[in-house]
Amino acid sequence: MERVLDVYVRPYDECFPVLCFDEQPCFLIGDVMAPVPMEPGRVAKQDYEYERFGSGAVLLAVEPRTGRRFVKVCARRTAEEYTALMQELEQAYPEAVQITLVQDNLNTHHGGSFYKWMSPDQAHRLVDRFEWIYTPKHASWLNMAELEFSALQRQC
Repeated sequence: MERVLDVYVRPYDECFPVLCFDEQPCFLIGDVMAPVPMEPGRVAKQDYEYERFGSGAVLLAVEPRTGRRFVKVCARRTAEEYTALMQELEQAYPEAVQITLVQDNLNTHHGGSFYKWMSPDQAHRLVDRFEWIYTPKHASWLNMAELEFSALQRQC
């Protein structure tokens, strides 16, 4: 936990940006019965039954010091999508010597994922661009990307 907190108090340095990454599953659902809108003197009514139209995943990275955000909506949550977003982050910070990434320790959240989708030389170069800081088990609340998801869910 202290390692994550130490990363957050680092002074801002554009050559060593700190980003927080997380992903969230999303379920695409619809109403089986049309909701009854609110009327004067009557509350709105919505049936608890729903129809499922599939699922997806939202991948989010945020740079807390600048407020810069990166969001990718995907059909799945796999090492391939993780690798693609890490490539986007690397391209977004061409001046960075190393990008620090605060994230949970999901099985796809590591440089080994790159080797499944890139040549060994490309994957090795990309691995060298990141420093991974993992939140402790049961302490994902230390990841500021969780705050972003919370704000997004409240707005949507």
